[in-house]
Amino acid sequence: PIPLVLFAVITFFFWLLAHRGRFGRHLFRLGQNPRAARYAALSVNGRPYALYGLVGVASAVAALVMVSYFGSARSDLGRDLLMPALTAAVLGGANIYGGSGSIVGTALA
Repeated sequence: PIPLVLFAVITFFFWLLAHRGRFGRHLFRLGQNPRAARYAALSVNGRPYALYGLVGVASAVAALVMVSYFGSARSDLGRDLLMPALTAAVLGGANIYGGSGSIVGTALA
């Protein structure tokens, strides 16, 4: 039950960040068209790096949950989960070229 609660909390946090905050709106605009976002005077220099940092933290939490579940750490621990994760992202509404998507749709997929 603890990984499920952790998943729900992290999903809610990223949903708030992406759909209710200025940071998320700017990221969607940047993903749709970086040149138009730059012309619209959005700060595009540091946003992708901040997003990479947030995704890194979420990946670290997921890795800790997986290691605690399996009881060991190996370099190929998540190898079999790559295609299901990509399939869930695409079925959830994420565009592989960026600029659109839904946190809730991906979580439900």
